[in-house]
Amino acid sequence: MNNLTIVTRGLGSHGLYIDATANVASSLSNSSIETFGYSGVGAQVIDNTELTLDNIDITSHGYRSTGIIAAQRGSGLPQTTILTATDIDITMNGKDSIGVENTRSKTYLNDIRLTLRGDNSTAVSVGAYIYEATAHIDNLTAQVSGNNSTGMFLGGSPDIRFNQNSINMTGNNSHGLLVGYQTISSSSALPMVESHIETRDGYAVRTINTDLNLDLTRSTLTGRSGGEAGTAVSVEDNGAYQSGVVNVAANDNSHIFGDAVSRSANATALNIALNGSSTMTGRIVRGYSMALDETSRWNVTGDSDITSLTNTGTVAFTPPGENGVFKTITVGNYLGGGTLIMNTALGDDSSATDKLVVTGDTAGTTRLYVNNFHGSGTTTVNGIEVISVGGQSDGLFTLENRALAGAYEYFLHQDEGDWYLRSALAPEPEPEDPVEPEIPVNDPEEPESPEIPGNDTPVAPPSPAAETEQKPQIYRPEAGAYLANMAAANRLFSHTLKDREGRAQDSSIWLRQQAFRSKSQDGSGQLQMRGNSYVIQGGGELWSGQFSEQDRLGVGIMAGYGYSRGNTQSTKTHYDAKNSLHGYSVGTYATWYQNSESRNGLYIDSWLQYSAFRASVNGDGVASESYNISGLSGSLESGYRQPLHQSANGSLFITPQAQVIWSGIKADPHQEVNGTRVDGSAGTQTRLGLNLSYDTLNAQTRGKQFTVYGEVNWLHNTRNVNATLDNVRVEQAGSRNVGEVKLGLEGQVTDTLTLWTNLAHQVGTKSYCDTSANIGIKYHF
Repeated sequence: MNNLTIVTRGLGSHGLYIDATANVASSLSNSSIETFGYSGVGAQVIDNTELTLDNIDITSHGYRSTGIIAAQRGSGLPQTTILTATDIDITMNGKDSIGVENTRSKTYLNDIRLTLRGDNSTAVSVGAYIYEATAHIDNLTAQVSGNNSTGMFLGGSPDIRFNQNSINMTGNNSHGLLVGYQTISSSSALPMVESHIETRDGYAVRTINTDLNLDLTRSTLTGRSGGEAGTAVSVEDNGAYQSGVVNVAANDNSHIFGDAVSRSANATALNIALNGSSTMTGRIVRGYSMALDETSRWNVTGDSDITSLTNTGTVAFTPPGENGVFKTITVGNYLGGGTLIMNTALGDDSSATDKLVVTGDTAGTTRLYVNNFHGSGTTTVNGIEVISVGGQSDGLFTLENRALAGAYEYFLHQDEGDWYLRSALAPEPEPEDPVEPEIPVNDPEEPESPEIPGNDTPVAPPSPAAETEQKPQIYRPEAGAYLANMAAANRLFSHTLKDREGRAQDSSIWLRQQAFRSKSQDGSGQLQMRGNSYVIQGGGELWSGQFSEQDRLGVGIMAGYGYSRGNTQSTKTHYDAKNSLHGYSVGTYATWYQNSESRNGLYIDSWLQYSAFRASVNGDGVASESYNISGLSGSLESGYRQPLHQSANGSLFITPQAQVIWSGIKADPHQEVNGTRVDGSAGTQTRLGLNLSYDTLNAQTRGKQFTVYGEVNWLHNTRNVNATLDNVRVEQAGSRNVGEVKLGLEGQVTDTLTLWTNLAHQVGTKSYCDTSANIGIKYHF
């Protein structure tokens, strides 16, 4: 039969009904069937016969209707009813309807499209009670929008194949796969290949009083509650009937989204296995076992409890989210070999954290990664307990990443079987004293004195203070890198008059280059900083004027470019952090000489400039950080030059000097990837110095003047350059009071060209030092 249009109306009407009366196989193709009325059936094949459907469109409008039924009546009879359906569209509009029903028959479904809109409906039903059925289902798509509905029901012990299928449940309290009965125990096996079950408000898989082996291959289970993450697998009892063992194995890149929950009195009911790059994202509640191979991952979204956890893959706690709720996995026994990823608000001993609680034994080696979640870092005593072991603690946990918070670095310690994070290194074992060899003595041994009961000397218990002794806290090298960038930003474009200009007479343009090499440490002495910097700066006079015949005031503008690169190493952890900075400056300057020709007497120099930098910090094994540093800085310098000795060939001069450099350069507020907030600043620097110079006139160069000089300075900073990481300030040590020695040379090469250079070395306490070389050129108009 083909090319038919069948329409039925009335109670229990059938569009097509095939039974064993004729005892022949039947077929229908390229046709449509539409039923109206209560309990209508689109097509039914029953009792020892075969029906083949191809390219059929079935639409039902009635209550308690069915699209296709394949059934075998009687008990103990073989499966002799066979249904083969290909390229079928089934639309069920009434409630309490079924798309395809298989009762003790063989059904072969391929390319089936089901749409069910009524409440309490089922897309596909396979099996009945304890009777067997066969269902091979390929390329089926089911869209079920009714409330309290089911995507596919499995009863009895069906032989089922489920390939490249999709079930999507959009109604409330509607489940994707329902296995078992509420009144009788059953057993099922379902291999799902390249198939997907998804709900909006219901379980992806629900089992009742059944054994089930659910094998996923390149397949997905997604269970939601009200559109949010919900339950993917629910294992249940019903009354006196208890669930058997439900094994869910996700293989070959399969994924489970949602919780796996056992509500059964059977403690061994729920078992999960992840293999072949498969994942689960959700909780496990009252699970018996969870096993992951080396390529798979469990994303833990809430508190979980399992009798046995075998982790050769990755168990990762998801971030706490906006509510800041951390999670705990409680297991009986734990076998490692894989990776554990936890979140901790790194702070003091009472900090909130994800946690693994093992009530039994641990074994194997587990790589631990700790992510800081809004922890600001501080000192610890006992530490933050992240792994608790109640039994034999033979398992080894190794911290594989750097646990950073604020300025501190945390390390993993084992203490009496449990594992803690502390902002301190594990103490190094003390060297044992050499044992001197015993010299044998030939004297006869004296008899041992008999023991006197009750004469034992009591041993004093350990001091509680000793047990909680504060360990040295560990600063991370990134703090030093931020500090070095802050110091470089304030140092690069700061200069004295002699750095900027050799001598001032008439209008001029100038250019200077300066290189620095610095070495310093932080206040704790743990962070050793080294750096090299370079600056090029130029400018020129825009205006000059006089207040008398001899004085001169010159006003100009300047601009520069500079960069700095450095490295900070922790002497405790031996981790490194690299810092770099580059940026520009623009500004103005003004210089007044009491005597512009001889430069004797008083001089006053000032400048004001704006600097902007892009800075970066790159620590070992952590994300690179980039941020901005900018601000205004200004200087006021004055000195008085007077001769000590004069002759026809040259003169010796002494110049006491004073300078104040104010810095408003600050780091913009920055938040690291790990959540640490970083900023930094510097203070005001004063300089008191004495310059001794010798001017010489060379007759062969027609009176051109050359000057050599030496200078000593005392530099004082009102506060040390600092970087603040989550309210923990790290300061550059040894730079509060610094001594400086400078040697220089300047001279006229031609009537219009002047060159100058100087070399300076600064020394402070705590190994602080800075060496710089400066060279400049000026052209006079």
